[in-house]
Amino acid sequence: GINAEYGEFNYSVYFAVFLFIWGVGCLPVTFRHFSGRRQLKNANILVIFVSILLLFLEPQLNTFHLTNSDSVSESPSTLPQWCLLLSVVMTLTALFGVIPLGDPRAEVLRLLYSVATGLLLGISFASTYIPYSFYVYLLFSLIFVSSSVLFFFIHWPSSNLQGTLPSIYLFLIALLPILYVVEGQAFSLLPAHKRRDSLRGSRAMLVGIYAVINILVALIAKYKLSLNLLLQASAKRKTGDSPSSPSPVPPTGPYFKGAKLTYSEEVKWLVNIGNIACVLGFVLSVVLNINHFHGSELSIIFLAPIFLLLNPTQEEGGRGVPLLSQLQESNRYFPIICVTSVFLISSSLYHLLIKSLLIRMGLFTTLVSLSGDSIAPNPLDWSAFLHFLLLLSTIPSQYYINVWMWDRSSLKSSDWLWITITPLNILPSLFSSLYAVRILGFIGLFGGVALWWLSRSFKISGLKTL
Repeated sequence: GINAEYGEFNYSVYFAVFLFIWGVGCLPVTFRHFSGRRQLKNANILVIFVSILLLFLEPQLNTFHLTNSDSVSESPSTLPQWCLLLSVVMTLTALFGVIPLGDPRAEVLRLLYSVATGLLLGISFASTYIPYSFYVYLLFSLIFVSSSVLFFFIHWPSSNLQGTLPSIYLFLIALLPILYVVEGQAFSLLPAHKRRDSLRGSRAMLVGIYAVINILVALIAKYKLSLNLLLQASAKRKTGDSPSSPSPVPPTGPYFKGAKLTYSEEVKWLVNIGNIACVLGFVLSVVLNINHFHGSELSIIFLAPIFLLLNPTQEEGGRGVPLLSQLQESNRYFPIICVTSVFLISSSLYHLLIKSLLIRMGLFTTLVSLSGDSIAPNPLDWSAFLHFLLLLSTIPSQYYINVWMWDRSSLKSSDWLWITITPLNILPSLFSSLYAVRILGFIGLFGGVALWWLSRSFKISGLKTL
């Protein structure tokens, strides 16, 4: 709690230690003598979490400190730390159920609570990373307020505000390009060489924030909709197990529609928003990694699993978005493989054709590179033609792997197919200087061997059955 250089006393550390010791000391009393009081136990755990947060953040309780010459000077502003701490504490308080925000009668309290939490978080982020600008701070606050309201009312649904949540999400997305352009005003007073780097870092942070927000929206939507179907299936199973007994009361609330395994009208917006957030979160993650962090194409393998958060959109009449309406447990990995293949093929064509032509025309330096610093051969050279042939040799494997991932029954007994097309990926894997083509070759090589082994296993198991 004492800074030896300035003689600064940080009383928040002492307060955090006191809270931690008090919270740990109350644990035996809370869990042994008040085991039935869930709210009390949650409050006790919340006190321990808050003390740990204080120890890590160490916000200053005093605004002045003594220097070595015994002169008093003012400390830096502690507003961002306290805003971040209060927003995290308010979020944990709501999640632990210390404040009953899930009560249907507490809609106004939930709305005010979510707005206050988002406002504190927005002020904390803006004042920490961006110089003061009224419009930029206002837009950052609107982003976090909209996100907070969206998260709170998805987690604790309200029948009165269900129709406005899609509009709030669209408003949140519309703020991204506006803030991306307006953000430069906050750095207008900096020198030119610092302004460019600061603005690039600030925009990277903005894209990262939106990527995280969209992935969290997709994750929460996936959890809520899966829970919805699970509870409906459980209620339907109980009804079928005892037909003579009276039917159990079906789940109620905005996320349920009797015992049918279909989404109710109130949550169809959640399906669409979850899918849009999943796709947008993936796109923003790719842009952040390649455009701002200059990562390689290999990152697509780690980012593509985001598409596991997609939700089927099939409705009662069989209608729905193509592909998404036919997603099932058996082909849920198809979007991952398909997006990976399309991205790597597009990246290869970009390097071989578009980027090379832009360099020859002298336009590449004025455009933003979307694929890092990879080699871009001259499209009229022999090497470019060779790389193009290596890319074409990977296409058959990618096509049939995606066909198998979509419908596993279509290629069960195709041993000779995999034996024929799998060796085509050896040359791209070993001799291509384009990273994307090499990854495609490895995917086709290992995927073809694995699928040949599976096809052979299916045939052997079928012969054993006969």
